[in-house]
Amino acid sequence: MKYQVSMDMQHVPQPNEYEQEDVVLAPCSICGRKFKQERLSKHKEVCMKSTNKKRKVFDMSKARKQGTDLENYRTKRKTKEPPKRNNWKLKHEDFIQTVRHAKSLSKYEAMGGNIADLPPPPPSLNPDYIQCQYCERRFAPQAAERHIPKCKDMKARPTPLRRKPTRRI
Repeated sequence: MKYQVSMDMQHVPQPNEYEQEDVVLAPCSICGRKFKQERLSKHKEVCMKSTNKKRKVFDMSKARKQGTDLENYRTKRKTKEPPKRNNWKLKHEDFIQTVRHAKSLSKYEAMGGNIADLPPPPPSLNPDYIQCQYCERRFAPQAAERHIPKCKDMKARPTPLRRKPTRRI
C-alpha cells in the first residue's frame, strides 16, 4: 500500500489500483505493444486507424508565431531541390569503355595499322547532359541553357535565296 501525505503530515493509506499480480499481457499484432486481453481488441481498432494515417509534421515556427505580430507576415520558404541522382555507375562504365577503346587503338597502331581506318569511338552518353531538340547535340546543363535559345533562333531563320549563276558572254 502507498501512503498519501496530507497537509497535517498524517499518513493515510491509499489503495493502489494498479497493483495486480496476475495480469496477462498480450502483444498487439500491429505495433507490438502489450495490453490486457480485454483491452487488446479496442486497441487494435485504434491502432489500425492510426497506422493508415500519415502523421502531419509539426511546424514549430508556425506555433511560435501564433498570437504575435509575426503571424501577419508571410515568410518565404526555401524550396528544397531534390538531390541530383549520382550516376557514378554509368559514368564509370563509360570511362571503362573509353579506356578499352583507347587500348585497342594503341594495339592496332603498334601492329602497324592506320588509325584512320578504324571506326570512330562510340559516343559517350553522359546522363547529366541535356539534348538540344533542334540540333540533337548534348550539353551540360548550364551550356544547354545558353545554347538552346541560340539554336532555336538559328533554326527559325529562313534560308537565304541563292542566286542563279549568270552566264557571261
